[in-house]
Amino acid sequence: MPEEMMLPAGSYKLPKQFRREQMRRQKKDLPWSKRVFDMDEKKLFGRTAWGWLRITLFYLVLYIVIALIALFWVLIFKYVLIPKDHPMSPKKAPGVSLVPHNESTLTFIPHEHTTLYPIADTIEEFLISLKDNAIDFFSDFNEDELWGYKTGKPCIFVRINKVYGFKPDTYDTPEELPKDAPSELYDVIRKHGGNPRIWLSYQVKSGPAPTILYYPGPFFDASDKMSGVQRVVAVQLDKMPANVDVDIDFKVWARNIPI
Repeated sequence: MPEEMMLPAGSYKLPKQFRREQMRRQKKDLPWSKRVFDMDEKKLFGRTAWGWLRITLFYLVLYIVIALIALFWVLIFKYVLIPKDHPMSPKKAPGVSLVPHNESTLTFIPHEHTTLYPIADTIEEFLISLKDNAIDFFSDFNEDELWGYKTGKPCIFVRINKVYGFKPDTYDTPEELPKDAPSELYDVIRKHGGNPRIWLSYQVKSGPAPTILYYPGPFFDASDKMSGVQRVVAVQLDKMPANVDVDIDFKVWARNIPI
């Protein structure tokens, strides 16, 4: 008995694929005006009103999500990823540092220049970092070109450290000072008051008291954008006794800077 054989009747395609090709041919045969606006099927550029509504809503939601993601990362970079020179605790009261050495003891020998050069270099590197032509700004205390250490009039620099977002609340009149303020500070405010300033005072705790000179004065001009020489006061210790320990305590005065 002969085996059954199936002979191909010709090329054939799946009905679904055939319908798609037929639709594509029909679209090609449509006139240009029908492709833009089809009154019979109520389509604009091949889409119904419901189709345009869906695609509009899709892209609207998509762009809102993209905008929210972008805003999220902007906030992360602005408030979380803090640069190295930015303090981790914004608006905290600033500290005070001393130059050339932020230490409790500063020792120097006026007639041994080899011990003075490193001190002078440290001071000038610090002043250069301030910009504002700071070396010339404080040049009145550098007559011996070694910042007074050669002539026994050593100069130190008191700096208020920068804190982003900190706004000093200053004492603008002597009457506003706390009761424990030194008596000299009352006279300083009477003389230099009138502008918002953070005041600087000193107290000799032990040893003979040298003559204290300030430049530009015993104060820091206060603002929330203090920079450069605005954050620095030069202090010259004149008539320093030789071979004697002198303990001097410096304090800055503002309502929101703890003493």
